[in-house]
Amino acid sequence: MKKYHGGVPYFLSFLFIAFSLWLGIVSCRVPLEGYNAPTAAPRNAWLTKWLEKPVCQPPCFLGITPGTTTMTETIQLFSRMPDIQITSGPLFIDESEHMELSWDFDTPTPDDGGRLMTDINGRTISFIDLSTGRDQNLVLAEIIESFGQPDHVYLSDCRGRTQCVVHVIYVTSGMVIETLLPAEENNDYTRSVEISADVRTEEIWFFPPGEDGYRGAFGFWANYLSESQLPWNGYTTYTEK
Repeated sequence: MKKYHGGVPYFLSFLFIAFSLWLGIVSCRVPLEGYNAPTAAPRNAWLTKWLEKPVCQPPCFLGITPGTTTMTETIQLFSRMPDIQITSGPLFIDESEHMELSWDFDTPTPDDGGRLMTDINGRTISFIDLSTGRDQNLVLAEIIESFGQPDHVYLSDCRGRTQCVVHVIYVTSGMVIETLLPAEENNDYTRSVEISADVRTEEIWFFPPGEDGYRGAFGFWANYLSESQLPWNGYTTYTEK
């Protein structure tokens, strides 16, 4: 009798453990089976138009051409575009003679807009800095498909040993694709980055074509452009000079 009664609790304990394990497996599986991967946000209309049927070619954007279009003309253009909301400016920056204007596109996307700045006389646009929105996931391959092959790659700002701000530069057409990439430090203390087709675009810049136009847009960040830029060689690894 002792053996019989002693075996029942053991058997029941075994069943309880087995049931608990089965329940744990089932409870882990249910959320996975019911999980739907998040879908990509719809592409905003202005960005689709820029990629497929742009109003003008770089460095022109929305009819505004750095080095040619004035701030007055820019405001007039924007006033005829209902999907643009001016958020700041035009105003002088830090008591300088440069004027800046910022805007948002009329979309639900955060950080979907841009800014532009004039030359030192406060008249002609010197550059346009465009943000494509956090959820748009505009990749480098899409821009290259629409606007052709870039000219150069420039690791403009390597922050420590782990990442670099990278410019993919269309020098001859006055456009820069800016991204932030992981970097590896080499034995000679230079950094290397891997540029692939699916690199996410962080910002797009437009400036008067040529290296002088680039320097005018980026100031001291462009101090070492001539000796440090690398020829575009497709999707591959690029190493600082």
